[in-house]
Amino acid sequence: MSVELTDEEFTGILREKAIAGDPAFQYRVGSCYLWGNGIDKNYEEAAKWIKLAAEDGYAPAQHIYGRLFYKGTGVEQDYQNAITWFKLSEQQEYAPAENDLAVCYKNGDGVTQNHNEAIRLFINSDKHGYWRASYNLGRMFRDGQSVEQDLIKAKQYFEKALDNSDFLAAPAGENGKRLIKNKIDEINALLKEAEEKAATARKAERTEVFISYAHKDAEIRDELKPHLKTLERTTAIKWWDDTQIKPGDNWNEKIKGALAKAKIAILFVSANFFESDYVWREELPDILAAADKDGATILWLPVSYCDYDETGIEKYQAVTDPKNPLRALSTVAERDKVYTELSKRIKSLFKTPAEQ
Repeated sequence: MSVELTDEEFTGILREKAIAGDPAFQYRVGSCYLWGNGIDKNYEEAAKWIKLAAEDGYAPAQHIYGRLFYKGTGVEQDYQNAITWFKLSEQQEYAPAENDLAVCYKNGDGVTQNHNEAIRLFINSDKHGYWRASYNLGRMFRDGQSVEQDLIKAKQYFEKALDNSDFLAAPAGENGKRLIKNKIDEINALLKEAEEKAATARKAERTEVFISYAHKDAEIRDELKPHLKTLERTTAIKWWDDTQIKPGDNWNEKIKGALAKAKIAILFVSANFFESDYVWREELPDILAAADKDGATILWLPVSYCDYDETGIEKYQAVTDPKNPLRALSTVAERDKVYTELSKRIKSLFKTPAEQ
Protein backbone atom coordinates (compact mmCIF):
# COMPACT_ATOMS: atom_id res chain seq x y z
CA MET A 1 0.00 0.00 0.00
CA SER A 2 1.48 3.34 -1.05
CA VAL A 3 1.45 6.28 1.36
CA GLU A 4 0.85 9.78 0.03
CA LEU A 5 3.37 12.27 1.42
CA THR A 6 3.09 16.02 1.41
CA ASP A 7 5.97 17.97 -0.13
CA GLU A 8 7.09 19.00 3.34
CA GLU A 9 7.07 15.40 4.61
CA PHE A 10 9.02 14.24 1.57
CA THR A 11 11.55 17.03 2.02
CA GLY A 12 11.86 16.05 5.68
CA ILE A 13 12.75 12.47 4.73
CA LEU A 14 15.34 13.78 2.26
CA ARG A 15 16.87 15.92 5.00
CA GLU A 16 17.16 12.95 7.34
CA LYS A 17 19.07 10.94 4.74
CA ALA A 18 21.15 13.99 3.83
CA ILE A 19 22.11 14.56 7.45
CA ALA A 20 23.16 10.91 7.57
CA GLY A 21 25.79 11.83 4.98
CA ASP A 22 24.37 10.41 1.71
CA PRO A 23 25.67 12.77 -1.03
CA ALA A 24 22.82 11.96 -3.42
CA PHE A 25 20.29 13.06 -0.79
CA GLN A 26 22.41 16.07 0.21
CA TYR A 27 22.27 17.10 -3.44
CA ARG A 28 18.50 16.56 -3.60
CA VAL A 29 17.91 18.65 -0.48
CA GLY A 30 20.07 21.38 -1.94
CA SER A 31 18.08 21.19 -5.17
CA CYS A 32 14.82 21.56 -3.23
CA TYR A 33 16.12 24.77 -1.68
CA LEU A 34 17.47 25.93 -5.04
CA TRP A 35 14.20 25.45 -6.96
CA GLY A 36 11.68 25.78 -4.15
CA ASN A 37 10.44 22.19 -4.43
CA GLY A 38 8.35 21.52 -1.30
CA ILE A 39 10.17 24.25 0.59
CA ASP A 40 10.81 27.96 0.30
CA LYS A 41 13.74 28.92 -1.92
CA ASN A 42 16.91 29.61 0.02
CA TYR A 43 20.01 29.93 -2.15
CA GLU A 44 22.45 30.03 0.75
CA GLU A 45 20.97 26.86 2.22
CA ALA A 46 21.01 25.29 -1.24
CA ALA A 47 24.69 26.10 -1.65
CA LYS A 48 25.48 24.58 1.78
CA TRP A 49 23.89 21.20 1.00
CA ILE A 50 25.12 21.02 -2.57
CA LYS A 51 28.65 21.80 -1.38
CA LEU A 52 28.56 18.81 0.99
CA ALA A 53 27.61 16.49 -1.87
CA ALA A 54 30.15 18.07 -4.22
CA GLU A 55 32.99 17.67 -1.72
CA ASP A 56 32.02 14.02 -1.43
CA GLY A 57 32.64 13.60 -5.18
CA TYR A 58 29.02 13.49 -6.40
CA ALA A 59 29.27 14.59 -10.04
CA PRO A 60 25.82 16.23 -10.42
CA ALA A 61 26.47 18.25 -7.24
CA GLN A 62 29.93 19.28 -8.43
CA HIS A 63 28.37 20.54 -11.64
CA ILE A 64 25.58 22.50 -9.94
CA TYR A 65 27.98 23.90 -7.32
CA GLY A 66 30.06 25.17 -10.23
CA ARG A 67 26.98 26.80 -11.72
CA LEU A 68 26.26 28.55 -8.42
CA PHE A 69 29.73 30.13 -8.57
CA TYR A 70 29.32 30.90 -12.29
CA LYS A 71 26.06 32.79 -11.70
CA GLY A 72 26.72 34.05 -8.17
CA THR A 73 23.70 32.23 -6.75
CA GLY A 74 23.93 31.67 -2.97
CA VAL A 75 27.68 32.31 -3.18
CA GLU A 76 29.84 35.14 -4.45
CA GLN A 77 30.32 34.92 -8.20
CA ASP A 78 33.71 33.39 -8.95
CA TYR A 79 34.56 32.01 -12.40
CA GLN A 80 37.73 30.33 -11.10
CA ASN A 81 35.75 28.32 -8.55
CA ALA A 82 33.16 27.54 -11.19
CA ILE A 83 35.87 26.13 -13.47
CA THR A 84 37.33 24.05 -10.62
CA TRP A 85 34.01 22.33 -9.89
CA PHE A 86 33.05 21.98 -13.56
CA LYS A 87 36.34 20.18 -14.19
CA LEU A 88 35.85 17.79 -11.26
CA SER A 89 32.43 16.86 -12.61
CA GLU A 90 33.66 16.71 -16.22
CA GLN A 91 36.37 14.25 -15.18
CA GLN A 92 33.55 11.87 -14.28
CA GLU A 93 32.09 12.39 -17.79
CA TYR A 94 29.01 14.14 -16.45
CA ALA A 95 27.49 15.56 -19.63
CA PRO A 96 26.00 18.84 -18.30
CA ALA A 97 29.38 19.73 -16.75
CA GLU A 98 31.15 18.97 -20.03
CA ASN A 99 28.76 21.35 -21.78
CA ASP A 100 29.13 24.16 -19.24
CA LEU A 101 32.90 23.84 -19.17
CA ALA A 102 32.83 24.05 -23.00
CA VAL A 103 30.84 27.29 -22.74
CA CYS A 104 33.54 28.71 -20.43
CA TYR A 105 36.29 27.83 -22.92
CA LYS A 106 34.22 29.22 -25.78
CA ASN A 107 33.63 32.56 -24.02
CA GLY A 108 36.88 32.76 -22.05
CA ASP A 109 35.07 32.78 -18.68
CA GLY A 110 37.59 31.92 -15.96
CA VAL A 111 39.95 30.29 -18.49
CA THR A 112 41.97 31.34 -21.52
CA GLN A 113 39.61 31.25 -24.48
CA ASN A 114 40.19 28.01 -26.41
CA HIS A 115 37.76 27.14 -29.18
CA ASN A 116 39.32 23.75 -29.87
CA GLU A 117 38.87 22.71 -26.24
CA ALA A 118 35.32 24.05 -26.30
CA ILE A 119 34.47 21.96 -29.36
CA ARG A 120 36.07 18.86 -27.83
CA LEU A 121 33.98 19.23 -24.67
CA PHE A 122 30.77 19.98 -26.58
CA ILE A 123 31.32 16.84 -28.67
CA ASN A 124 31.93 14.74 -25.54
CA SER A 125 28.78 16.09 -23.92
CA ASP A 126 26.83 15.46 -27.12
CA LYS A 127 28.12 11.87 -27.23
CA HIS A 128 26.93 11.41 -23.65
CA GLY A 129 23.43 12.42 -24.74
CA TYR A 130 23.06 15.96 -23.43
CA TRP A 131 20.65 17.90 -25.63
CA ARG A 132 22.09 21.33 -24.78
CA ALA A 133 25.54 20.36 -26.12
CA SER A 134 23.94 19.16 -29.36
CA TYR A 135 22.02 22.44 -29.53
CA ASN A 136 25.20 24.48 -28.98
CA LEU A 137 27.02 22.54 -31.71
CA GLY A 138 24.07 23.14 -34.02
CA ARG A 139 24.35 26.88 -33.46
CA MET A 140 28.10 26.84 -34.07
CA PHE A 141 27.75 25.02 -37.39
CA ARG A 142 24.81 27.21 -38.39
CA ASP A 143 26.75 30.44 -37.78
CA GLY A 144 30.24 29.19 -38.65
CA GLN A 145 31.53 29.95 -35.14
CA SER A 146 34.96 28.35 -34.62
CA VAL A 147 34.01 25.79 -37.30
CA GLU A 148 33.34 25.97 -41.02
CA GLN A 149 29.69 26.76 -41.60
CA ASP A 150 27.78 23.58 -42.43
CA LEU A 151 23.99 23.78 -42.45
CA ILE A 152 23.62 20.01 -42.89
CA LYS A 153 25.63 19.32 -39.73
CA ALA A 154 23.76 22.09 -37.93
CA LYS A 155 20.46 20.42 -38.75
CA GLN A 156 21.78 17.02 -37.64
CA TYR A 157 22.84 18.43 -34.26
CA PHE A 158 19.54 20.27 -33.75
CA GLU A 159 17.63 17.08 -34.56
CA LYS A 160 19.82 15.18 -32.09
CA ALA A 161 19.09 17.84 -29.48
CA LEU A 162 15.38 17.24 -29.99
CA ASP A 163 15.83 13.46 -29.78
CA ASN A 164 17.70 13.84 -26.46
CA SER A 165 15.54 16.65 -25.06
CA ASP A 166 14.25 14.41 -22.25
CA PHE A 167 17.78 13.96 -20.84
CA LEU A 168 17.05 12.75 -17.32
CA ALA A 169 19.44 15.00 -15.38
CA ALA A 170 18.42 18.19 -17.19
CA PRO A 171 15.48 17.87 -19.62
CA ALA A 172 14.72 20.63 -22.09
CA GLY A 173 11.10 21.05 -21.08
CA GLU A 174 8.37 22.24 -23.44
CA ASN A 175 9.93 25.67 -23.97
CA GLY A 176 13.29 24.11 -24.79
CA LYS A 177 11.72 21.67 -27.24
CA ARG A 178 9.87 24.53 -28.92
CA LEU A 179 13.13 26.45 -29.24
CA ILE A 180 14.88 23.46 -30.84
CA LYS A 181 12.01 22.89 -33.27
CA ASN A 182 12.18 26.56 -34.29
CA LYS A 183 15.89 26.14 -35.03
CA ILE A 184 15.20 23.08 -37.17
CA ASP A 185 12.57 25.03 -39.12
CA GLU A 186 15.03 27.89 -39.51
CA ILE A 187 17.74 25.56 -40.84
CA ASN A 188 15.29 23.92 -43.27
CA ALA A 189 14.45 27.37 -44.63
CA LEU A 190 18.15 28.25 -44.99
CA LEU A 191 18.87 24.94 -46.72
CA LYS A 192 15.98 25.48 -49.14
CA GLU A 193 17.21 28.99 -49.91
CA ALA A 194 20.78 27.75 -50.42
CA GLU A 195 19.62 24.96 -52.75
CA GLU A 196 17.50 27.40 -54.78
CA LYS A 197 20.51 29.72 -55.17
CA ALA A 198 22.75 26.80 -56.13
CA ALA A 199 20.20 25.54 -58.64
CA THR A 200 19.92 29.01 -60.18
CA ALA A 201 23.70 29.20 -60.44
CA ARG A 202 23.94 25.76 -62.01
CA LYS A 203 21.18 26.64 -64.45
CA ALA A 204 22.98 29.83 -65.43
CA GLU A 205 26.11 27.80 -66.23
CA ARG A 206 24.17 25.68 -68.74
CA THR A 207 24.56 27.38 -72.12
CA GLU A 208 24.85 24.62 -74.73
CA VAL A 209 23.01 21.83 -76.54
CA PHE A 210 24.08 18.23 -75.88
CA ILE A 211 23.28 15.41 -78.29
CA SER A 212 22.91 11.91 -76.86
CA TYR A 213 22.60 8.99 -79.27
CA ALA A 214 23.65 5.41 -79.95
CA HIS A 215 26.44 5.01 -82.49
CA LYS A 216 24.22 2.65 -84.46
CA ASP A 217 21.94 5.65 -85.07
CA ALA A 218 24.74 7.97 -86.24
CA GLU A 219 23.14 8.54 -89.64
CA ILE A 220 20.09 10.10 -87.95
CA ARG A 221 22.34 12.35 -85.87
CA ASP A 222 24.14 13.41 -89.06
CA GLU A 223 20.81 14.45 -90.62
CA LEU A 224 20.26 16.92 -87.77
CA LYS A 225 23.75 18.46 -87.87
CA PRO A 226 23.18 20.89 -90.79
CA HIS A 227 20.20 22.35 -88.94
CA LEU A 228 22.29 22.79 -85.76
CA LYS A 229 25.10 24.37 -87.78
CA THR A 230 22.67 26.90 -89.21
CA LEU A 231 21.36 27.56 -85.72
CA GLU A 232 24.91 28.12 -84.46
CA ARG A 233 25.67 30.63 -87.21
CA THR A 234 22.47 32.63 -86.80
CA THR A 235 22.18 32.65 -83.03
CA ALA A 236 25.62 31.67 -81.59
CA ILE A 237 23.98 28.71 -79.82
CA LYS A 238 26.64 26.05 -79.32
CA TRP A 239 25.99 22.34 -79.59
CA TRP A 240 28.10 19.29 -78.74
CA ASP A 241 28.28 15.61 -79.57
CA ASP A 242 31.00 13.01 -79.11
CA THR A 243 32.40 13.52 -82.63
CA GLN A 244 34.07 16.64 -81.20
CA ILE A 245 36.32 14.53 -78.97
CA LYS A 246 39.87 14.75 -80.32
CA PRO A 247 42.56 12.04 -80.33
CA GLY A 248 44.29 12.03 -76.94
CA ASP A 249 41.31 13.59 -75.12
CA ASN A 250 39.90 11.91 -72.03
CA TRP A 251 36.60 11.05 -73.67
CA ASN A 252 34.71 10.42 -70.43
CA GLU A 253 35.77 13.79 -68.99
CA LYS A 254 34.80 15.52 -72.23
CA ILE A 255 31.33 13.97 -72.19
CA LYS A 256 30.80 14.78 -68.50
CA GLY A 257 32.00 18.34 -69.07
CA ALA A 258 29.64 18.84 -71.99
CA LEU A 259 26.75 17.41 -69.99
CA ALA A 260 27.46 19.88 -67.19
CA LYS A 261 27.02 22.76 -69.67
CA ALA A 262 23.88 21.41 -71.33
CA LYS A 263 20.87 23.70 -71.21
CA ILE A 264 19.15 21.37 -73.67
CA ALA A 265 19.71 17.65 -74.16
CA ILE A 266 18.58 16.16 -77.47
CA LEU A 267 18.02 12.42 -77.18
CA PHE A 268 17.73 10.15 -80.23
CA VAL A 269 15.68 7.39 -78.65
CA SER A 270 15.65 3.88 -80.04
CA ALA A 271 16.26 0.30 -78.93
CA ASN A 272 19.91 0.97 -79.86
CA PHE A 273 19.91 3.97 -77.48
CA PHE A 274 18.80 1.89 -74.49
CA GLU A 275 21.09 -0.98 -75.51
CA SER A 276 24.19 1.23 -75.11
CA ASP A 277 25.78 0.57 -71.70
CA TYR A 278 27.37 4.00 -71.56
CA VAL A 279 24.14 5.81 -72.42
CA TRP A 280 22.17 3.74 -69.89
CA ARG A 281 24.65 3.93 -67.01
CA GLU A 282 26.30 7.33 -67.50
CA GLU A 283 24.66 9.75 -69.92
CA LEU A 284 20.96 9.16 -69.29
CA PRO A 285 21.13 9.36 -65.45
CA ASP A 286 23.09 12.64 -65.67
CA ILE A 287 20.67 14.08 -68.22
CA LEU A 288 17.64 13.16 -66.10
CA ALA A 289 19.29 14.62 -62.99
CA ALA A 290 20.10 17.86 -64.84
CA ALA A 291 16.47 18.18 -65.90
CA ASP A 292 15.18 17.37 -62.44
CA LYS A 293 17.53 19.57 -60.39
CA ASP A 294 19.08 22.19 -62.65
CA GLY A 295 16.32 23.10 -65.09
CA ALA A 296 17.85 21.53 -68.19
CA THR A 297 15.35 20.73 -70.93
CA ILE A 298 15.04 17.27 -72.48
CA LEU A 299 13.98 17.13 -76.13
CA TRP A 300 13.77 13.54 -77.30
CA LEU A 301 13.10 12.28 -80.76
CA PRO A 302 11.80 8.75 -81.33
CA VAL A 303 14.11 7.21 -83.92
CA SER A 304 12.45 3.81 -84.12
CA TYR A 305 9.75 1.86 -82.35
CA CYS A 306 10.88 0.88 -78.84
CA ASP A 307 9.63 0.44 -75.30
CA TYR A 308 10.66 3.62 -73.48
CA ASP A 309 8.37 3.19 -70.47
CA GLU A 310 10.12 3.06 -67.08
CA THR A 311 13.33 4.50 -68.54
CA GLY A 312 12.87 7.95 -67.03
CA ILE A 313 12.13 9.78 -70.28
CA GLU A 314 8.49 8.73 -70.41
CA LYS A 315 7.50 11.74 -68.25
CA TYR A 316 8.92 14.14 -70.86
CA GLN A 317 6.96 15.00 -73.99
CA ALA A 318 8.57 13.69 -77.18
CA VAL A 319 9.28 16.14 -80.00
CA THR A 320 7.22 13.97 -82.38
CA ASP A 321 4.70 11.21 -81.87
CA PRO A 322 6.51 7.97 -80.83
CA LYS A 323 3.90 6.13 -82.91
CA ASN A 324 5.44 7.75 -85.96
CA PRO A 325 9.24 7.67 -85.33
CA LEU A 326 11.85 9.18 -87.64
CA ARG A 327 12.67 5.93 -89.40
CA ALA A 328 9.01 5.48 -90.18
CA LEU A 329 8.99 8.75 -92.13
CA SER A 330 9.36 7.82 -95.78
CA THR A 331 11.48 10.74 -97.00
CA VAL A 332 14.38 12.89 -95.84
CA ALA A 333 12.16 15.92 -96.49
CA GLU A 334 9.70 14.72 -93.84
CA ARG A 335 12.52 14.30 -91.35
CA ASP A 336 13.95 17.71 -92.28
CA LYS A 337 10.59 19.19 -91.31
CA VAL A 338 10.96 17.61 -87.85
CA TYR A 339 14.52 18.92 -87.52
CA THR A 340 13.44 22.41 -88.55
CA GLU A 341 10.71 22.47 -85.90
CA LEU A 342 13.25 21.16 -83.38
CA SER A 343 15.65 23.97 -84.32
CA LYS A 344 12.93 26.56 -83.73
CA ARG A 345 12.12 24.98 -80.38
CA ILE A 346 15.78 25.18 -79.35
CA LYS A 347 15.96 28.81 -80.41
CA SER A 348 12.91 29.69 -78.32
CA LEU A 349 14.36 28.00 -75.23
CA PHE A 350 17.46 30.19 -75.43
CA LYS A 351 15.47 33.41 -75.59
CA THR A 352 15.30 35.56 -72.46
CA PRO A 353 11.83 36.38 -71.06
CA ALA A 354 12.17 39.89 -72.51
CA GLU A 355 12.82 38.46 -75.98
CA GLN A 356 9.87 36.07 -75.92
